[in-house]
Order: sequence, then C-alpha cells, then structure tokens
Amino acid sequence: ECEKVAEAVGGAIQRGSKYYLAHAFTEDWRCRYYDNETWPLETHSIAAALVCLSDLARSGYLEPSLAVEMTGKIMNTAAREMQVGKGAFIYRAWPKRRVESVFLRWSLAWMYYGLECAISLGVEMPNKRSERE
Repeated sequence: ECEKVAEAVGGAIQRGSKYYLAHAFTEDWRCRYYDNETWPLETHSIAAALVCLSDLARSGYLEPSLAVEMTGKIMNTAAREMQVGKGAFIYRAWPKRRVESVFLRWSLAWMYYGLECAISLGVEMPNKRSERE
C-alpha cells in the first residue's frame, strides 16, 4: 500500500515540478508571482523558488547541478533587483514602481530561508547589491 502511495505522490511531484520549471521563471531568471506574468517581482516568490529547487534536488526530482545553476542565477537577479541595504530585500517591484517596504516575516524570513537552502546546495552568495541604494 505504501508503495502505491509513493508512486502516486512521486508522479504528482514530477508533473508539478515540470510545470513549475517551465512557467515560474523568465528568460533572465526573474521569478514569477503568477505563472503567466512577469510582473510583479516579489521577494517571497524568489525565496519560494530557492526552497523549491533545493527540495527538488535533495529529493531526486531535479539534477543537483541544474538546481545549483538555476539558484545561482536566481540569487544574482534577486540581489540586483530586490536587495537594498545590507541584507534587506524589498517587498515587490514592477517596471516603473517599487514597494520598498521590508517585511520581516513575508520578505526577509522567507528570503533568508531560501538563501540558506541555496547555500546548502553549494551556491555562493552573490556580491552584487542593488544599484538603487
């Protein structure tokens, strides 16, 4: 019985991760909040992507080297577009507008968790910081 459940869940994870990997990122490694829209960019979506890719790699659903490559690109994009100050990340951004509030629980806690997941895969922290400081 457990084997049947594991097969069913594994298939669902494979189908879900295939859809996620095909729709969650733009060509320049922005993480989508909606599966079919580029904007808004949101720190929580970036963090969720880092956690998800790390979990998929650890569970054998994603090649670890691909997860490392993807998370590195995502982290660089996040540092460039969403990081302000020393270790803070803004809440949300659009092409001509930004919500530069820094929310401890919604943005920072999730982002730090996502960064830890990425680092535990072997991804190095980017040195780039936002040009908007």
